[in-house]
Amino acid sequence: EEVRDLLSTSPTTAGGLKIRDNGGATGSEPDVVGASEITVRNADEALLCLARGMLRRVTGATAMNAESSRSHAIMTAVIEQTSSTFLDDAENDDDDDDDGNRYKNGAPFLFYYNPHRYPDFMSGVKQLCSPEESSTVDRSDLFIAGGGTDRSAHQLDQRLSDCLEYSGGTYLDCFVLEYVCPEELAVDAAAPWNPDPMMRLQPHPDLAAAIEHVRRWVDEGKVRYVGISTHSHVVGAVLARESDVDALMIRYNLSHKDAAEEVTFPAARENGKPVIAFTTTRWNSLQGDGTYDAPSTADCLSFVLGNRSCPPVEAVLHSARDEDELNEAMEGIRMGLNEDADAKWRTYGEVIEDSNEDYFDEYPEERYLKASAA
Repeated sequence: EEVRDLLSTSPTTAGGLKIRDNGGATGSEPDVVGASEITVRNADEALLCLARGMLRRVTGATAMNAESSRSHAIMTAVIEQTSSTFLDDAENDDDDDDDGNRYKNGAPFLFYYNPHRYPDFMSGVKQLCSPEESSTVDRSDLFIAGGGTDRSAHQLDQRLSDCLEYSGGTYLDCFVLEYVCPEELAVDAAAPWNPDPMMRLQPHPDLAAAIEHVRRWVDEGKVRYVGISTHSHVVGAVLARESDVDALMIRYNLSHKDAAEEVTFPAARENGKPVIAFTTTRWNSLQGDGTYDAPSTADCLSFVLGNRSCPPVEAVLHSARDEDELNEAMEGIRMGLNEDADAKWRTYGEVIEDSNEDYFDEYPEERYLKASAA
């Protein structure tokens, strides 16, 4: 019998493969030495490999059949589970708190835009990060992110100085270049032609210089990760390709989801970029005013953690107005909604998105974009 490689395109390597039985060791399986191994990222790519192999099968006539079914095709799938290094590598894997509880996946995530606008919150963050608090909370048990809208080197340096003042003084976990807009992108005239217009876009030189400047802080140990925030999903998709950008901070909620799911999320998955979802309650408007059936805060947050968005979503920001609101949301949060609830609240969100009476959606023209037509 002959063993052929149905995924090989070379005549010299397609035939004559050898089967190795691995000595019959417990738990081991026979393997085919030299068979092609193709890396796929999803089920569609796996099915494409199967289809290519089936097209290359050779059948022949036997006494029983015009096309013999006595040849067999075997495709083995090896599934590897990996975790992002963005939130899962907090240095607290072996540290228990006073109650014996252990953080399993990353650390408490604290993010702020302007430290001077929220004095009480920032006072608490600064206290948590101070050496005096080391007996109860270690700095490595926290993920502190801040940033600014500035792009010049001098202003960025000042923003980092402000952030370090509130995060322990040694390092910041993530510095976010905030509110990157489409005007900060430029056409790459040197790039080969591509039918997808987004593939011909790149950061404008001023934005590229800002990203490079913040990236140097990573090399210097002042910052661990470089992030960008944007309200534009075209920007998100373009910057997902940038190797110096570690994470994307993107608007995503029940009434602002289509462009994220069609444009930004696929680009983030393809390039291995984690996403921080913010404005998940649309400025606390999605929950309604109590006069009609509306989702709870926990429903809004749970939607963002559903299977259409995770991956790449790894963190969901919630600007709770007080401790009671935070506790209520945390008690009801789930990793996604069930099918009926997801469909119900998606329809609910689309009504709000259609009206856009609060002008939440700054780029409504992006709503119906597809990745290949942006």
